[in-house]
Amino acid sequence: MSGYSVVESGPSVGGVVFERGARCSLEVAVFDEEASRRLVSILATSPLGLEVNGVEFGLVGLSIRIIDPSSVISGEDAVEALDVRFLTPTYFNPLRGDQSYKVLYPDPEHLFASLVAVAHDLTGQGFPKPSELADKVYISGLEIRTPRMEASKPAPNGFTGWVRLRFKKNASTSDKKLIAGLLKLGEITNVGGNRTAGYGVISVSVPMVGSNKAGEGSRSEAR
Repeated sequence: MSGYSVVESGPSVGGVVFERGARCSLEVAVFDEEASRRLVSILATSPLGLEVNGVEFGLVGLSIRIIDPSSVISGEDAVEALDVRFLTPTYFNPLRGDQSYKVLYPDPEHLFASLVAVAHDLTGQGFPKPSELADKVYISGLEIRTPRMEASKPAPNGFTGWVRLRFKKNASTSDKKLIAGLLKLGEITNVGGNRTAGYGVISVSVPMVGSNKAGEGSRSEAR
């Protein structure tokens, strides 16, 4: 992608300000083979461009992946900890209480509630309650911020940053695999609210043994 800058104010898409004539590659994950064929047909007969929230992009590349969400969820190994980086502003709708206020930190129960809801919609499968999954982890490292959000249209605030989720002793092998698989699906679908506008983009990795870093820069981990 070219023709953009990351700033804390100005007309933006997911917290990023784009210049006129910005160019991008479009990566699409499709969970149905027939839908992928229809998408290719539409794109093949459309102008070579893309508009998101009123921002026009020149489309220079296109990648379409057909994904089986059940395979994604079940395909992860059991590990002892996971680093989750929130690459674009993220927020969660409260599970209880006043819905006009947003959760602006990586609370495990809200994170898993978002992942379970998406996984159920895509697969039709049943999953443990978010509170049950949250009881299997604890936060052992954290660094987040809430960048200032100003846009041509009102946009909710969100947090970016990093969290390390470490599994508790009561987490079984199947618990670890399921949580890792749900987070892997979240890399494809995003998490939290306003996902279609670019909110909630995450990346998930397994920390190196003895590491207190996630991505760039040092991160502290509580013991």
